[in-house]
Amino acid sequence: MIAVFGLIISVILLIYLSFKGYPMLFSTIVCSVILAVFGGMALQPDMLAIYGGGLGAFFGNNVLLFTMGALFGKLLGESKAAISFSYKILDVLGEQRALLAIYVASFVLTWAGVNNFVLIFALYPIMVALCSRTNIPKKLGLAAFMSGSFIPMAFTPGSATNMNVILADTLGTSMYAGAGIGAIGTVIATTLALTWLKYEESKCRSEAERFVAADTDIIVSLDDKDGLPSFSKSAIPLLALIVGIIALSKNMASMPAIVFSLVISSAIAFVLFNKSYPNKVATISQGLAGGINPLLAVATISGFSAVIEKLPVFSTIVDSLFGLGLNPLILLFIVMAILSGIMGNAISPVAFFASTLADKFVAAGIAPSLLHRMVTMGSTSLSCLPNSGGLLSIIEVCKLTLKDCYREVAIATMVIPSVTAMICTVIAMFM
Repeated sequence: MIAVFGLIISVILLIYLSFKGYPMLFSTIVCSVILAVFGGMALQPDMLAIYGGGLGAFFGNNVLLFTMGALFGKLLGESKAAISFSYKILDVLGEQRALLAIYVASFVLTWAGVNNFVLIFALYPIMVALCSRTNIPKKLGLAAFMSGSFIPMAFTPGSATNMNVILADTLGTSMYAGAGIGAIGTVIATTLALTWLKYEESKCRSEAERFVAADTDIIVSLDDKDGLPSFSKSAIPLLALIVGIIALSKNMASMPAIVFSLVISSAIAFVLFNKSYPNKVATISQGLAGGINPLLAVATISGFSAVIEKLPVFSTIVDSLFGLGLNPLILLFIVMAILSGIMGNAISPVAFFASTLADKFVAAGIAPSLLHRMVTMGSTSLSCLPNSGGLLSIIEVCKLTLKDCYREVAIATMVIPSVTAMICTVIAMFM
């Protein structure tokens, strides 16, 4: 019981320190020490080794993903290809649908397998162009991006995400497992998200809340539009990224497929817009460096999660919950919500569930196909509390702070997905 108490204290403290803006490296080390002390783990060598191993493994495994993603975004932004692409979208959809454009772009690329840690680098220049052109606060553009990435990850069958792959391998299902309930969830969540975004946009306009650019944001006025690269030329690197991921994923794992696609797409952008980079060495250096801080923010949370996973706390919590006699589907949602809140992301809870809890829930009578989809739904429910390293890295890319945008992000990533998951849980109980 004392270990559970330590877990609660450490997570609450991590949330508080994150919201106050303390560096994640400092915050996660402090909270890991609290975990170890209450959990009876030796600080040296056990806790330090586990924390360092978790941080180092994530950093090493993802350094190319983050740095190449940052470089790709830098090349699109500095060449103004992202701005040209954005203006064409507005010409087609109309300026009143800028948030819809961000949502759709994020949804499609996430479904195709682009991790939102990487996707933000590619779409941020486009988001800035759309929001500045239509004078929408950047926090709403971020909310549209987060909605578009979380909904396919949690609900949509066939999405080429790590969560889908992990569960398919563990449960012997397919990427389209739970297609019926997944399609229902996608429709409900999308409807809620777009309706809410439209309401928030109207509210911001009525309160004269406007777009505010960061010092490094690249803004082009309407008078400069004629000097932008053509839409067809601007779209080539993005299309190369999508096609590359889809094609390469057939012959290799998703991670190297995305990395190789980013390398190819960046090379294409560099060649196409070569004259747009007056200092080519600086452009490449700054682009690659831009991925390090967001990567470190997520890696530190991975170190903290590694310490959590070595403690027998979860088994105690889950066994206690099973003793309550709840419907297995309701229990599943509660368990995944707890895991996502503690671990601060959606992927780690799925991996932990697959290795530790899957057999218990199959034995409880949930069909593997349904279990697959309900796990992905539940894993997003509390995954963006302020202790989320992924969230903090994305916010950093957008040059915002938690105080600037957390209300909007929380509704987009937790409230809407949780409400949708609860509705789907009730529907699934009667299927």
